[in-house]
Amino acid sequence: MPGKPAPGLFARILTNLRHRSGVRHQQEVFVGEDEHGNRYFERRADPSKDLKAQRRLEPRDSDQFKAPTVPVEWTTWLQHRRKEPPTTEEREQNYVKMIIIQQRAKELEEKRRMENPEPEKEEDITQINKNTAFPKYADYDEIIKKVEEGDDTGSKK
Repeated sequence: MPGKPAPGLFARILTNLRHRSGVRHQQEVFVGEDEHGNRYFERRADPSKDLKAQRRLEPRDSDQFKAPTVPVEWTTWLQHRRKEPPTTEEREQNYVKMIIIQQRAKELEEKRRMENPEPEKEEDITQINKNTAFPKYADYDEIIKKVEEGDDTGSKK
């Protein structure tokens, strides 16, 4: 018998369970907080235990039925589309850009209204549906008449 015997199936299962149970003991690091009061945490990857990095959000409200408002920067971080969490400066710059874009959109809307003072007419779909009859098809009506008369030559037996 050369060397140590290979571990059995039971030993491998126990080893696997021991490594997997490390998730509970894996250290969670506070990463940051957004302007809505949501807190973000990360568990670092541990290749020795075959554990991937995990990121999560702890919403400000504990209401389970209300989805938290998550800024785009934090959403991309949570989805692992960016390695580092957003910085305060980056979030502030993006907020300023958002305000500028909203102001420009408002100005363009005002300009459009000045050029075309007549409001656009929106079609009322419910009125159209109420006033129009159900479409009639001649060949369909013929088939219905034949079936009602008892002549079902078009049907398969």
